[in-house]
Amino acid sequence: MKQALLLLLALAAVAGATPTPPPSQITFVDAPTGVNDGAYYVMPYRIKIDGAYTLVTCYDTFDDVNPGDKWQANLLSIGDAATSGFFGGANALPLYERIAWLSSRTYSNDKQQVGLQHAIWRVFGSASLTQDAAIYGNAADVAAANGYAGFDFSTFRFIEQVNGVAGRAGTEQAFVFREGGSPAPLPEPGALAQLGAGALLILGAGRYWKKRR
Repeated sequence: MKQALLLLLALAAVAGATPTPPPSQITFVDAPTGVNDGAYYVMPYRIKIDGAYTLVTCYDTFDDVNPGDKWQANLLSIGDAATSGFFGGANALPLYERIAWLSSRTYSNDKQQVGLQHAIWRVFGSASLTQDAAIYGNAADVAAANGYAGFDFSTFRFIEQVNGVAGRAGTEQAFVFREGGSPAPLPEPGALAQLGAGALLILGAGRYWKKRR
């Protein structure tokens, strides 16, 4: 009787578990705005997720991607990405939160667009710390210090290749997007620029989708 009860409890637990969604088919299309930093195209990028066009942001400087590339990827929640993603680990959640928050910001010109992409690339990799990148970075610092008040991370999905390893040959770049969302404006930069935009540091760029000349 006891064994039967334990079996029923085990079956109930399995039945109530949330099934792991199957991987999605990803196709890289292009960088529709054509804006680049002199060497690499910057966000937004256009991809297909299971055949549906989606605009995404890249946060992976260790891998490459080219138009027409196809691969299988997991669409990870922020918690899953921080635990088992390319850059997952004990202290990864604040970094993935920073990427999600930054990817939701807007820009009003090409210079800001490049700066925002560089601020995102710098979270896990390297990119030039231009004045605009510093302004976005400082804004992210302020938001994090305030616990990202009112910001919903639950709608973000991190696109990471199945069995991929950042920096390993054959791994496609990782991207992030917000389901059903639209970018939010960057807070007024006046005070933020004074926090750290004066320290401009030029770092070597990683490997991103290369601009074709």
